[in-house]
Amino acid sequence: MALRDHHTSIANWLGAGDSAAICEVGCGTGAVLRSLVCKTSRSGLGVDSDSRLIRAARFIARSCPQIEFRCGDAHRLPVLDDACDATFAFGVLQLVSDVDVAIGEMFRVTRPRGHVMVAHPVEEIEVPVDPALAEIDAQIALREQELWSRFRDALVEPVPAVTSASTDAILTALRARSATPVRVRGLFLPCSEQDLDRLSFERFVTRMGRQRTLWATRLAREAQIPEPELMELVSAYTRRVRAQLATHDRTVAGTLWTSPPLLVLIGTVP
Repeated sequence: MALRDHHTSIANWLGAGDSAAICEVGCGTGAVLRSLVCKTSRSGLGVDSDSRLIRAARFIARSCPQIEFRCGDAHRLPVLDDACDATFAFGVLQLVSDVDVAIGEMFRVTRPRGHVMVAHPVEEIEVPVDPALAEIDAQIALREQELWSRFRDALVEPVPAVTSASTDAILTALRARSATPVRVRGLFLPCSEQDLDRLSFERFVTRMGRQRTLWATRLAREAQIPEPELMELVSAYTRRVRAQLATHDRTVAGTLWTSPPLLVLIGTVP
């Protein structure tokens, strides 16, 4: 599956039609929800317990009026019963303290015959990285972490740590409620580069560099981070793009702009 296809797959797994109302639990800054809703006739509702992330999500999605973001707990979603056509949690339920309650809430807010989807990280699968890019990746990761930490600190107090839920617990909670057998899928974001021809690969790498720069610029402005510090990170992005284009290898799927592989579990509301 190539990068350009993964949002279509998520929408299909959710059964999200052209005018569907979609809820994301643990939306963070809303990147996945925006990709499913913006420039469509769908509507979206994102919920996250971190008010810093909700503030960032609203700022980034200010040109997408059909998305709403609310601060709330996964164990007690600030959403009415049967309010959504589909509900999903993307790589976040492993962080909640009671996954059974959280999944129960996802079923509560989803209409009958709607889908509930949980994407769970599969950390034991190694993501390959080209050695020629590893040093630049390490520099970028450090600078991004510093930028993100300062952005969050500029908004509100820290959020306490939470416990972890296992894949078995998530699957058990879904099976206990789903009207149909739980479907299991796999997802690698932004998926493998191996299906991309040279031109598509160059476009992908260049576009991801631009998007990363835009993301960093927005955060830096919001947190009032000095321009020279931002430019150091932007310069690292530029070096990363050039290095990746120069060391293109179809067999290497992992890059800076991929997430851990995800196990996708899909249930249906009775």
